[in-house]
Amino acid sequence: MKRYSVAIVEDEDIHAKTLADFLTDFAAEEGIDLSFTRYGSAVDAAEDYKGQFQIVFLDIMMPGMNGMELAKEIRQSDPRVCLIFVTSLAQFALEGYEVEATDYLLKPLSYPEFKLKMHRAFSKVSGEEAPVLRFQSHGGFLIVPIEEIQYCETSGHSVIYHATSGDYRKHQPMKEAEKALQGMGFLRINSCYLVAKREIVGVESRFVVLRNGERLLISRPRLSAVAQELSSLGDNS
Repeated sequence: MKRYSVAIVEDEDIHAKTLADFLTDFAAEEGIDLSFTRYGSAVDAAEDYKGQFQIVFLDIMMPGMNGMELAKEIRQSDPRVCLIFVTSLAQFALEGYEVEATDYLLKPLSYPEFKLKMHRAFSKVSGEEAPVLRFQSHGGFLIVPIEEIQYCETSGHSVIYHATSGDYRKHQPMKEAEKALQGMGFLRINSCYLVAKREIVGVESRFVVLRNGERLLISRPRLSAVAQELSSLGDNS
């Protein structure tokens, strides 16, 4: 059974306890393996956030960094997590469109409303099983869906992951990258390149041609295997 992790970011103990009780009851009723972590401030949550949660409950009005500010910070690195705002005033929750919030709950909290919003959130979470990679970035991290990765390239002692959203670097050998992407539709064309087969539109001489127009060299020892692997490209185009 998959385990789900939920964060409660709420400075008021009474509301945090209510959410914790609701989560416990919901998990028992639905037969879900669920754990939750409570943060008393948005600052504490921001410092600890590493993309480890599927759902985050955010109180909007908190001293210091508020819930909306935290949501914007989370969205910079994690485009997939479900954000649910908790607020006393509905107009504050409307700002959630800026950060693609999944939903909002109005105080005082009621279990039937909570249960409805949780079902919506779990529908979204269960539909987001696409694998991702995490990259260190300026003391934080970025989450990049593997479906965005076009190809990987060695650079010194690192691997550069070229993606539709930009280039990302990991300090690792290519073998580790190949292992992480095993079974994900990637093809090793030489010691320097690991390419997503969905991005290859053709082969010209000893080069694979990508959708973006780039041409990557196939090593001689791998030429036959690559040609065989890609033999169906013409039939599928």
